[in-house]
Amino acid sequence: MNHSSPDSRAGWSATTRLVVGILLIILLALALSAFRAILVPLIISMIVAYLMHPVVEFVSHRTRIPHKVATALIYLILLAGVIPRAWIGQFQGLPLPLATHTRLPSTPPHHGR
Repeated sequence: MNHSSPDSRAGWSATTRLVVGILLIILLALALSAFRAILVPLIISMIVAYLMHPVVEFVSHRTRIPHKVATALIYLILLAGVIPRAWIGQFQGLPLPLATHTRLPSTPPHHGR
């Protein structure tokens, strides 16, 4: 038998629910802001894992190599394609060596001694 009546329960008023809801949203926004540096790589890694899963399953079943080995191979193939592009890309947009932009005098300057 339930001894609590609707009037004896502690309920939140509409104003209390609104204030608590707003405070929870503010706390969530602050937490996301504080962990922003961690969340971005985590989300990117989750997307990569999601996209790689079918490829790894295909390679694993087709070649009968263990799932972990197939995963490592796919990551190595991806890195082999990404690292050279990133390395080459870091040099694009840099100025040519200084010697090609300036003309050095053939004789040292005379200081009149």
